[in-house]
Amino acid sequence: MKTIIGTESYIDLPEYGLLNIPARVDTGAKRTTVGATGIKEKDGVLQWIFFGKSSPVYNGKKFYTTKYKIVTTKNSFGV
Repeated sequence: MKTIIGTESYIDLPEYGLLNIPARVDTGAKRTTVGATGIKEKDGVLQWIFFGKSSPVYNGKKFYTTKYKIVTTKNSFGV
């Protein structure tokens, strides 16, 4: 088991059928993110899979939406 440094919480994403998902709280962040893999955009439809294969909550299920916005973000190093 990995040691978590910082505050850990659990979130629910009921619209996607995901409950009690472990999350790390970043009080200095301007945006909130959730890990995803297999992200693809085609003809106004965004597809993704929550988390990665190494995550204990990964289930491989593909999700789709037409309601999304593409933004540019920077990490704590300004990159």
